[in-house]
Formats: sequence, C-alpha cells, structure tokens
Amino acid sequence: MLKISDILHSDFDWDDVCLDEDEYERLSNELLIDYLKKHDPHARQQLVTSWNFDNGKTVLQWIVEQPDTDKGTILLLYWYMNPSFFKQYADRNDCISQGAAWALEDYDLLTTIEHHYLSGFYQSQVYGFDPKADPYNNGYDWTQENQWIVEQPDTDKGTILLLYWYMNPSFFKQYADRNDCISQGAAWALEDYDLLTTIEHHYLSGFYQSQVYGFDPKADPYNNGYDWTQENPDTQLKAQIPDEMLVALAGTTIEPPDWPEGIPSELIDIMDKLCEAVED
Repeated sequence: MLKISDILHSDFDWDDVCLDEDEYERLSNELLIDYLKKHDPHARQQLVTSWNFDNGKTVLQWIVEQPDTDKGTILLLYWYMNPSFFKQYADRNDCISQGAAWALEDYDLLTTIEHHYLSGFYQSQVYGFDPKADPYNNGYDWTQENQWIVEQPDTDKGTILLLYWYMNPSFFKQYADRNDCISQGAAWALEDYDLLTTIEHHYLSGFYQSQVYGFDPKADPYNNGYDWTQENPDTQLKAQIPDEMLVALAGTTIEPPDWPEGIPSELIDIMDKLCEAVED
C-alpha cells in the first residue's frame, strides 16, 4: 500500500502509479493532515476559510478533535456547515428515519463541535468570527435576521427577490394561511412565514421603487445558476442551535489564502500527481 512517506520524497517515481478513488481519497486526506500536523493552528484557520465543503469530512474531523484548534476557527467551521439545516431533526435516529442517512457524516461532526465547544474543549482563541456578521463574507448574517431590510422602501427590488428565494418560500406553500401553519404544528416557522408574507405584499404592491440589482430565481447568478424554484424540502425544526453558538468572538481575522478548494499551495503539485494517477 502506497504511503505518503513514499510520495513525499522528491525522487519518487510516479510513472507506474495507478490509484483507485478510495486510495486517492485516503492519500489526499493523509497529506493534508500531515501538513496540518507540521504547522501551528494558523494553518487550520487558513484551510477552513478556503475549504470546499463538498469535499469529504476526514480532514475537518481531525481539526475538530484537536484541543489546540482555535475556538474562532471552530465557530467559523460550525456555521459554514449549515447547522440550521440539521435542526429539523430531533436526534441522530430522527435524521435516519426521515431519510437523511446521507447527511449523517455532517450531522455527527456538527454534534461533536457543539459538545466540544460548549464543554470548553477548545482552550485558545485568537481568531474572531461573528455568525451574525461574517468577516469573510461581507458581513453575512448566518442566523438570517432580515426584518429591517424588508421594511425599508429604498431596499433594491433585486435584493428583496434574492432574499425571498433564499428563505425557501416553496416550503411555506404547503400551508393555506397563517392559521394553517399553526394548526399543522409549524408555529416554530411563523417568523419566517410572516416575513415572507410581508415580502410578497410589499413586492406586489410596489413598495420597493428602485431596482438596480438583478436576480433570477431560476438561474441564481450568485450560486452557479442554481434553480431555487425546484426547492421543496420538508423541514420541520425539532431542535435549536445552542445560544452560545450565536455569540460573536472578537479577535483577529485573516486574509483567506489563495488555496484552491482549501489545498495548501505547497501540496498542489503532489495532489495533481495523485489525481493524474487515478484510474479512468
């Protein structure tokens, strides 16, 4: 079995190397973890700020299990994994019973983060992160409080249309009205239901007068042309995000490195060779 100690040698012969997908993933993860082990926690902050979250979670799991990982890095990682989505499940078994076994890797990692974070597992904190004003994404509010924006008549109509579709209006169309939302046990969703109702009323009544920004819900220009009109998930929340996970951490923010998909620059060449060695 090929080891990273072999391929890290500058004179390693790649000519006859042939890998399957599993071997490629194993070696890629081992290379990244080896890199992180050789560097201080700053490298973990760099990786998380540039990571492609469609990748596997092995490297992230390693980061989460290190007590010297910075608390700010962990809070950033937590919110970038979209914890709100998983709060529709009461527990791990509920996640499985509702047909979301595919999401267990993320569910388990978020559960571990919450446990470690709340128990004081992470002792150091240099890096800042505010989930209500993300310093790495133009102040984006991951907790999505948008009432004030909606009530401003000078808010751009394109901004409002984007906000509307990002709040998943299709989900709420299973309810005939507000009372139906309550009677079907979805009182938890009334804040979003009411906000979407307000948006619809204002939007259709001409409340928003200006429009500079464009937005197409069938081809989202900010998300690779994603079609939001095809979204219709069944998302009944059964748990809440811990309050402490909402508290901002003051501290240093870094300039995200130019690491493609979170791969350190020093590993790009060897990662490319690994990729080339994968069987077609």
